[in-house]
Amino acid sequence: EKIVTSPLVIEKGAFIGARAIVCAKVERIGERAVVAAGSVVTRDIKPREMVAGNPARTIGVNAPMAWRGGMACSRPPHNGG
Repeated sequence: EKIVTSPLVIEKGAFIGARAIVCAKVERIGERAVVAAGSVVTRDIKPREMVAGNPARTIGVNAPMAWRGGMACSRPPHNGG
């Protein structure tokens, strides 16, 4: 039985969630892209693109750090009250 493989480039800061499946024809997962857990990736993912589902579909775009004031998440800071 033949196993089909191909090179896959996972760029800096990309996140691939648990049990996600990346199909053999996918060549690139872009910088800071997010693949949700359990997703099935059937195409290349653009930089900062967020995908989820089977097949994986775009659900959003990661904002550059400058847009978030340097915070690691997109939620506003908690004011403690």
